[in-house]
Amino acid sequence: MVTSNVQKWWLMKCLYIKKENSVYGMYMRKNRFFYYCFFISSILFASVFLPVLASVDVVVEDSWSTITPPSNYPSGRPGTVIFDGKIYFIGANVINDYTDPGYVECYDPKTDTWATLSPMPTPRAGVSLVEYQNKIYCIGGEVPNFGSVFITRSLDVVEVYDPFNDAWSKKASLPFEGALTACVVNDQLFVITHNGCVYVYDPYANSWSSKTFLPANVRDVRVCVVNEQLFVIAQNGENGLWELWLYDISGDSWAKKASPSFALEFKFTVVDDKIMVCDHQITNMHMGSVKLNISIYDPETDKWSVGKSGPKSMVFYGYLFVGTTSGVYAPKSVYVFGYEQIDLKTHQAFTWVYDPIKNAWSTAKTMPAYTVTFRDVEYIITARPISDQGSDKLFVVNDIFYLMGPSDFNLQYVPIGYSTDSQTSIAKHLNSSETAIIVITVVITIVFIFLLFLLLLRPLIKNSKKSGNIAKKNCRHIAV
Repeated sequence: MVTSNVQKWWLMKCLYIKKENSVYGMYMRKNRFFYYCFFISSILFASVFLPVLASVDVVVEDSWSTITPPSNYPSGRPGTVIFDGKIYFIGANVINDYTDPGYVECYDPKTDTWATLSPMPTPRAGVSLVEYQNKIYCIGGEVPNFGSVFITRSLDVVEVYDPFNDAWSKKASLPFEGALTACVVNDQLFVITHNGCVYVYDPYANSWSSKTFLPANVRDVRVCVVNEQLFVIAQNGENGLWELWLYDISGDSWAKKASPSFALEFKFTVVDDKIMVCDHQITNMHMGSVKLNISIYDPETDKWSVGKSGPKSMVFYGYLFVGTTSGVYAPKSVYVFGYEQIDLKTHQAFTWVYDPIKNAWSTAKTMPAYTVTFRDVEYIITARPISDQGSDKLFVVNDIFYLMGPSDFNLQYVPIGYSTDSQTSIAKHLNSSETAIIVITVVITIVFIFLLFLLLLRPLIKNSKKSGNIAKKNCRHIAV
């Protein structure tokens, strides 16, 4: 049989590779350390990255979903605060005359789970919460007076909760007893009473000091921090109109700003260092129709401007909830949640969105209907019964809204334009430590894969060249 030179060359090459198998095996055993490292890094990659990836929920923009309700929601107007991406409810139960331990319930949006933490030492309702120096300050509050939950008295108690150690400590008492609002400005903890008294806390001396009172007769205040400036929207005690004041922290003085013009009841938020106030004014007294207005205050120009009114007039029923997306995960917008009265028996929810750049309103998906059972009869409710009088709260965490309260029908809303990019969405749901672990693990795995590739390729290339040369040489001898 005639054998071509090419066939002879491949025959000699295969015979040489077979001969060199033992050499290749020795080479593999010699570099087993790198293969072990590759194997370990692969296990680390799978055990760290894949569980985190699986825990990231896929979110759909402009959508509502139910979330786990709290097991021990404090009924006595709990204080709330967002700390480290988690929502804390701290208060006491009115039902038992505040004799129960002060409840501390923590909701984790990432896992949709609740945790019951160490109880507040002094059970009380209406406590003002604020995050300060990586701790939660629980300031003031009220308890029943004369044995009645309808007649209460204020407390001067200040207690601090450490979320990292689940521990409580007591601080210096307030120099007064009464309703208050707490806030942090320029790393200073301020307390402002509803009649305009100002106090600041010194954490090193553990003491309170009095500052200049608001120079006006006021009976209600709303505190707003804009770009590390302390603004107070105060209701004049004589004419009932709202006034805007700015407190100068360094000079310990007050300055009256341009007077706003909006209804007695309103909600406000901050967008692009501007104060945006949402209120509803009656347009038809006979029909009970109201329209939603928005007023915008610019601190740089000290002027108010009027934004476009809501999408339509309506028979308003219930309370408004106003929240803002930051522009990080969803377009920067103001969201208004509420519900209107369609007829005597029907109430329909609405979700309106205000674009501060375009000065335009749009509608979004409304809250879902739910079913309640009363005396073995099911009723379909077209709107969640919400109330802002201490029971229900609206929170915004990573540009996702959470409407929460004592009801079993707690909701999560993903706003319009929320990012659905997989890599971006994963990064948004991870904290810095998780991200660092994944990055390090991926880098180590890639490095060892590259080294393994070189180690595997090197003997194959070397042997291939050598066997090719020998095969050619033997072919020449055969040809001769």
